[in-house]
Amino acid sequence: MTSRVPISLVNCFRVAAGARGASVAWRASRYLLGVLALAVTSPARGQSSPRAGGELAYGESPGLGSLNPHASISTNGPTDRVLSMVYEPLFRFDFNSEEWESVLATNVTSVAPRRGKSAFTVELKTGVFWHDGNPFTATDVIRTYEYLRLLTPNKRRREQYGQLIADVRRGATATQVVFEFTRPVQDPREYLLDFVIPAWAVPAVGVPPVDSLDLNRRPIGTGPYKFEANVSGYPVMVVNDRYHGNRGALARVRARMFSDSPTMVETLLTTNGDIGLAVEVPPEALPRIEANKGYSMAQVESYNVFAVAIRAKAGSPLASERARRALTMAVNREQILANWFVGKGQVLASPVGPRAPYYDPEIKPISFDSALARRELAAVGLGPGRPLTFIYPAGEMAMDTRTANVVRSIKDALEAVGVAVTERPLARLAYERALFESGDYDLAYVRWEFNPAYDVTPLFHSEERRPGGYNYMNFSDPLVDRLLNDYRLEIDPNRRMNVMKELQRQLRDKAPAIYLVNSEMTYAYTNRLRIPPGRVDPFYFFTYVNLWRLAR
Repeated sequence: MTSRVPISLVNCFRVAAGARGASVAWRASRYLLGVLALAVTSPARGQSSPRAGGELAYGESPGLGSLNPHASISTNGPTDRVLSMVYEPLFRFDFNSEEWESVLATNVTSVAPRRGKSAFTVELKTGVFWHDGNPFTATDVIRTYEYLRLLTPNKRRREQYGQLIADVRRGATATQVVFEFTRPVQDPREYLLDFVIPAWAVPAVGVPPVDSLDLNRRPIGTGPYKFEANVSGYPVMVVNDRYHGNRGALARVRARMFSDSPTMVETLLTTNGDIGLAVEVPPEALPRIEANKGYSMAQVESYNVFAVAIRAKAGSPLASERARRALTMAVNREQILANWFVGKGQVLASPVGPRAPYYDPEIKPISFDSALARRELAAVGLGPGRPLTFIYPAGEMAMDTRTANVVRSIKDALEAVGVAVTERPLARLAYERALFESGDYDLAYVRWEFNPAYDVTPLFHSEERRPGGYNYMNFSDPLVDRLLNDYRLEIDPNRRMNVMKELQRQLRDKAPAIYLVNSEMTYAYTNRLRIPPGRVDPFYFFTYVNLWRLAR
């Protein structure tokens, strides 16, 4: 989620549940399931060979969602990775070069507003075609953003875009679209990063908002790879020969499922080069891969924070800052790091990790002190007679045993200081409903994944305290709100640093969550797979897959 990037509605973070769980992005509630591997396969005897470049099959965790990028249901990491090959936005921020990229647009200019506080004309790229052969037009852009601000069944997104965009209309020429914003905007590209979908897939204004079943099953975008078929429930993409950018070097990309991360790593190392790349290699597997001369490892600029979200329900003892701090004191986070993360990471004072921009190493974590925790918890009325419900992802979401082990360690620690804990393992949809809709829990094991923008606003701002909102902890603090607002508006780096230092201190002291550890995302790949420097996207991973190739 590294130097400075404009803060926007999109792609600032995911909230992932468990070691590999459901997640949320600031733009579209994208849910991350974290294990990924790539497999290089050869055509079976008797089949025609794919075009030069070969076939890349990537292993994926279960849980592929709707392939409509603006579906009302939540999507997840496996879905995001497919979508990034098929669909494109108007603009994209390259976190490696720290520069804007024009994708479906070529430039943007300021114009006098009619209805809003600021307005801009976006010039669209010509010579772009949808995968079904139809030309990309201004109507596609207009209908996409009409859908986002007026029609999407996702109330959270509808409110965000409705409060931001006053109008979207055709410009002076057929290749221009005018965006009017409800407030002064310095750079509209920050807010024009959503995937554009074809106009025919968007219902007309006044029609009940429904998802396009066609896009759910068969996505049609403008990206470098197009959907070909589903094989055993997993998509196969082929190179888009009419792509308006660099044509993909790989002829075909298809998904391959791994039910758990140890099996994925074992396959990576024992299939004579059939597996080409594994994303998010478990820490305990890194020495094995490092010892294999046929593979290399690298880190993607994505920051992971494992935590226990504390639901501050009105009238609950957990609404008390004192109670939440005491829960943090009760948990030996250093022991969790050593036992379940093999020491790979760092115990955190706040949601801001050590490699994040504006991280302050002088702000230390709340100390482990079980004796003080017991006294404090008893004082606020937390004890055996008031059990806490602890939810965590189970089944296909967990992907390994670490989730259950961490949860059990935390439960044991809390019970050791007199707090009863009831475990509630949940399948994906039930977990998401509890987290984002019903709020029916006290504690939730989560993972937050940030891109280099590292915007924590959606998690902790009180405006997100609503059903479906990102602040599912129900946390509210006026000073934290003010600091988050100041951080977004401030331009001067030194003042931003000061704001962020104070924000880290407040989020530590107010303890809306038990911050456990951070971990870095490491991927391993065969030396046959050639990925240009900086061409692994920190959020979608496959954004630049058209530039990847396999050495012969």
